[in-house]
Amino acid sequence: MMVKEIYAFTGISYDEITDLERHSIKTFELVCTDHVTIASKLKKGDLVFITNLSKQDVRKHVDGVLGRIKNVKIDYWRTVPREFDEKEVLTTMIQVEYVDEVRVKKAKDLGKGKGLKVEYERHVLLG
Repeated sequence: MMVKEIYAFTGISYDEITDLERHSIKTFELVCTDHVTIASKLKKGDLVFITNLSKQDVRKHVDGVLGRIKNVKIDYWRTVPREFDEKEVLTTMIQVEYVDEVRVKKAKDLGKGKGLKVEYERHVLLG
């Protein structure tokens, strides 16, 4: 069986991941360049890996959550000029449906601002 690489959303708050597991569907608002880039490549039904670890810490045997994309929206968010030099920030909102807990088999960093892909395996409970 060929294992498909899927995109990973990293550095997501543990509380937000727990909320996804508890309620089965969650909308995340993301501003990280990697996340906006990834979101621009996703469509409804795609699987994604979600973890609270940073991109640099995702490697073999790292646990996370497998989710299915329900909706993706990329838009500009207006800022107050005193807070930032720019007036607009590109953001993405992704609605994700919880699928399962999974573990990374292999991680592939696509480069700065380009995201991360992983191969995964589902947890097997013995006994």
